[in-house]
Amino acid sequence: VRSVWVNGQTAEFRRQQVKTRRQLVHKLLRTGDDTLHDEGDLEITVPQGQTGSLKVRIEYYVVRPQSGLVFRGGIVYTETHVNPSSARRWVPCLDDMGERSTWDLFFVVPASVGGEAVTAVASGELSSVVPHPHDVARRVVRYIVSTATAACTLGFAAGPLTGACALGGAGAEAAGGVFAFAPGGRAADAQATCAVVPEALEFYAREFGAYPYATYKVVFVEGLAGVVTCAALTLVGTDVLHGSREIEAAYEARRVLGLAVARQWFGAFVGAAAWGDQWLVAGLAGFMAAQFVRHHLGANEQRYRLKRDMARMCHADVNQKPLSYPEQGPWEAGEAAFAEVKAPVVLYMLDRRMVKGGVSVGLQRVVPGVLVAATGGAAVDTAGFLRTCRRVSGVDASAFAAQWVFASGCPVFHVGYAFNRKKLAVEITLHQESTNARATAPWARAQLFAGQMTARIREADGTPYEHVLDIRREHVGRFEVQFNTKYKRIRRSTRRFHMRQMAAAAEELNINAEVLGLDDEDDSNIALFGAENAAEKRDWRVVEWGEDDEESLASATFEWIRMDSDLEWACVMHFEQPDFMWAAQLQKDRDVVAQLDAVDALQHLPSAAAATTLMRTVMDARVFYRVRADAALALARLATPELAWIGLHHLAKIYKRRFCLPPRAGEDRADAEDISAPRLPRPNNFANIGEYFTQLAVAAALSNVRDRHGEAPLPARRLLLATARYNDNSENVFSDARFLAALVRMLANCVVASKQFAERAVGADDAVLFEIERLRRADALVPSPHSVVTCACLDALTRLSVVQRTHALFNPLLFCAMADAQAGVAVREHAVGALMLHWGLGDARAARYFAAVASDERGGRVSETAARFVLALTVVRAMAYGKQHSSLLFQEQQQKQGGAPEHIDTDARLVGGLESFIDSLGDSRELQTIMASAVHDSALAAHARRLLGLLHMLVYQVVDSSVPPPTAGQRKKLKIKMGARSRNRNKLHVRNASSGSDDTPLALAVADEPLDIDDSFALLPQIAGTRPPALVVEDERMNSPAYEPLAETKPEGVDPPVRVKLKLKLAKPRSPSVSTLPRISSPLAHVPAEPPAGQVPRVSQVSGAAQIPSATQVSLTAPKTPAVPVPGPELKSPKAPSKAKPRTPKAKPAPAKPAPEATGLTSDQRKAVHRVLRKLGRHPSAFPFMVPVDVVRDGCPTYYDIVQEPMDLGTIRQRLDANAYARVSDVERDVRLVFSNCSLFNPPQTPVYNMGKDVESVFIAEWDKCGLSRELADTHIGT
Repeated sequence: VRSVWVNGQTAEFRRQQVKTRRQLVHKLLRTGDDTLHDEGDLEITVPQGQTGSLKVRIEYYVVRPQSGLVFRGGIVYTETHVNPSSARRWVPCLDDMGERSTWDLFFVVPASVGGEAVTAVASGELSSVVPHPHDVARRVVRYIVSTATAACTLGFAAGPLTGACALGGAGAEAAGGVFAFAPGGRAADAQATCAVVPEALEFYAREFGAYPYATYKVVFVEGLAGVVTCAALTLVGTDVLHGSREIEAAYEARRVLGLAVARQWFGAFVGAAAWGDQWLVAGLAGFMAAQFVRHHLGANEQRYRLKRDMARMCHADVNQKPLSYPEQGPWEAGEAAFAEVKAPVVLYMLDRRMVKGGVSVGLQRVVPGVLVAATGGAAVDTAGFLRTCRRVSGVDASAFAAQWVFASGCPVFHVGYAFNRKKLAVEITLHQESTNARATAPWARAQLFAGQMTARIREADGTPYEHVLDIRREHVGRFEVQFNTKYKRIRRSTRRFHMRQMAAAAEELNINAEVLGLDDEDDSNIALFGAENAAEKRDWRVVEWGEDDEESLASATFEWIRMDSDLEWACVMHFEQPDFMWAAQLQKDRDVVAQLDAVDALQHLPSAAAATTLMRTVMDARVFYRVRADAALALARLATPELAWIGLHHLAKIYKRRFCLPPRAGEDRADAEDISAPRLPRPNNFANIGEYFTQLAVAAALSNVRDRHGEAPLPARRLLLATARYNDNSENVFSDARFLAALVRMLANCVVASKQFAERAVGADDAVLFEIERLRRADALVPSPHSVVTCACLDALTRLSVVQRTHALFNPLLFCAMADAQAGVAVREHAVGALMLHWGLGDARAARYFAAVASDERGGRVSETAARFVLALTVVRAMAYGKQHSSLLFQEQQQKQGGAPEHIDTDARLVGGLESFIDSLGDSRELQTIMASAVHDSALAAHARRLLGLLHMLVYQVVDSSVPPPTAGQRKKLKIKMGARSRNRNKLHVRNASSGSDDTPLALAVADEPLDIDDSFALLPQIAGTRPPALVVEDERMNSPAYEPLAETKPEGVDPPVRVKLKLKLAKPRSPSVSTLPRISSPLAHVPAEPPAGQVPRVSQVSGAAQIPSATQVSLTAPKTPAVPVPGPELKSPKAPSKAKPRTPKAKPAPAKPAPEATGLTSDQRKAVHRVLRKLGRHPSAFPFMVPVDVVRDGCPTYYDIVQEPMDLGTIRQRLDANAYARVSDVERDVRLVFSNCSLFNPPQTPVYNMGKDVESVFIAEWDKCGLSRELADTHIGT
């Protein structure tokens, strides 16, 4: 800030700048009300005599902003997230959703850059564009926001956006004009991509409420990941741009833009009243977008997407936080992605319950009321929204919200049924559990759900009857559903019955075809395909239901049962019924969700008749194309030797008949031809969108079939190779770029799992590799949109090079050229990922290269991708460690407790492997220097900097110094007996540590001597003890799994392997020794020459006989005052350190004589206390209390300001092992102190508060059970 004026008079001001580590950590961890109502960053003193209205003028400038403003590709734009505290990063303002006002925005931009005109696009309506009064080379652009809006919803983009166009239509007129801008003169692509925007605006305005702004603009920016929502403005990445000849991109663009337009109502115009209400904003925008999908693409598309979103939600809702909870803060990236899936699904379920239980049309009457209330500046909140729902529909949604909004998890139902002939009723048994049944997070508690579920039974007369089941909060529920028709068995085993059933199915499909406007005589008899023609039945290997098992079909009493037929529950449904019932449901039920359930069930019930049903579904063009695609993929699972490869036979026949030219012998001999016979593909004709997606699905299913060698069978490979080689798109009106990209991935999928491909030498004449390389070179000459073919080829070559060991398929020169800054964003992402997979981080040059890519300000999205790949590589290596080597200490500890070693699940394996892998990463000074520099480089994108920061904090323990020092408690010694050849090895182990003072300035620690790149990894510790051995050679410990060496035969003359024997012994606590630090500290850390009084410096501990090479040694001056033992939980708050001077400990301190009354615990008392502590440690809710509180890790920077005497169960156990307790009452006092601290810091009814109460109740019960309370009472009476 340069200067501030108030009513034209200069005013004094003060900036709240971050100067110390403590302030930085506190600012980064601010959440909730502390962020919304803090003291601000700029404090202005109003001059004396100024009263009434104040006009404040602030002159400021921004230098290399780390967030808020992004400069990329000659374009500058705002990185707004429609959250408070987002606009203050680039403009001084009252950054709160409640502070709404009108805006007058002026932008001074150059008239042209590089010969291209510069355009400024911003929130609001364009008012004027005039030349600058003092510089003819610049222009002044003015935008006016007439609708009161918050500062965090403002945004703009400025640059050579030469591809501009205006969109027409009724929606454009109602919105005051719709405009699209794209770089590089891509006006035609912007026109084609945004063609759906006017229709979306018109639909939302008609169904929910008028558009709140004067105009609407869409700007496409190169390298932007995701969507940036602003008032009357949306910023989208150029990946969404597509031409009028593309198919897949159009579907994705309509989904993205439909949601972006809906966020103009909920997101820009209507915000959340608190952080706990942000789910409602995301959910209402998603609900509006789903209704537009139903209007624009049809009900089948909307229900299909809803079904898949429910499945994704149930799969991901494990250990997830609730949508809304007390003291909620801003969403992290993962939480936001999950909430954007769950929130619309939850609102859809609420809408269905309101429609059934009330007298309204659901949320479509609630949403307009919310928008009207927001006109006066009111934000939406959860409690007010639920009250509005009750007032409109008469349905109390509080119980629903308690299950789906304020709690986490999804129900899992196991349903079984039995027919009672005496009562003429179906007895349904429902077992309920939660997806959080095995969750470990404190907020993820297993719960039982309640509500009404619809069960639909299609009885013997063909009439479906619906029954409502009242599900309660019980693990087991039993329901009796009465039959409506007279009981009779369905005779399914006769030929007459089969013909009648297939005729009924054909009639059902004909009705669907009439509704959809289809008229195809070739598909009218698909349901009877193979039933009347004997030759056709033989050639296609058609098997009807009942030919193999007539008894089961004859005993059926109804046709099928559907649970949750109205799709009102986001749940995991395990329902079993005979396969012929699923087949009847697939053929006769018109609902897309019912057909999807049937397809999913039939692929897990393999039989020849099931394959025939799926084959007929794929061939019938009257079936919804997504169901046909899923049926084709299901056929691949039925291509097994047990079924004589009938799934492969049907897929090959379908592909040849639908998508290939007839053989020379003619159409009559086509079906009799062997499936391995080659066939030429038909010329491309993608006019029928359903047929196009079905062709892709059938081809993908062929590539998924595997023979005994793990390879795609010869018929599948021949068909796919012929399709790629003889592809003809000359007469097709649509682009075939994404079709060829899909074919490339399918060809690679055919051989990627083949054992023969992995073991044999591959030459340049290999058919699959030849086609991939040919398509890559052709795409280099005539680039496809977004280079999708090149990306697919690079991805295929990467996958095949990882599998192939005997021949070098990976060409580093090719991938380095593709990773050049001149290449496209998508191509660079694939190339950088491949290079990182093969090079890893073990080589210093590779580490520097990836750091340079991540820090390249021109890279944009590539920098974030490189940072994400680093994290992914770390996790993959950690999983490899944890998968091959379990924790010996963990197993031994369980064996000591008298139980067998339990199974270590994936989470435990990941944690153990990650811990071991971090031990091998922590001693790399070169990698630490690169990461520390990249994390604090302002040129790096915000998301990439955050990802690298997480990894840097994880590996190098970058924490705030306000955390109390660890207790010098009990240590474990490892005695290792090794072979003779390993005794002379140099051993060096460096422990991670963080140093620094609370008031240390923010400065980068620089090495005293330059780093020697060749010796930078010489300090890696030797593998010993419980640390698992490396998967690669010693100097490549940080490489990727792609270079995992092959198992080789043992050469002669090699010493036998080293045998390691572990013995664990407990050692007494001792003072940490002071030594030099052979590492570069965090940029936020600094070691002063002299420690402050009362503080103990945190230093590293080095053990071993190896000497550190002088060329690679980095020394930081250690304090001259020796370290002293640090007291544990008795340490007071870090803000009030003790003023006592540290004393030098004596060489041999004399043991102090204990007081007569403090004789220590007896052996029985110690055993009883240990038993109680073990009980507490095994409790699922005890893990927050096992270790001291870490303000950075646990996100509570004010903990030690409130809790003056911290304590934890791990410290109590260490004190007990060190015989530091004189009485049982001292142990009880410390344990109760743990829970009193929990109640003091955590408000009631919060997750951690409830966990503390649960563990405390267990402690009270176990303490009384062991008799310790009685012993304590007897002791008091005796004294």
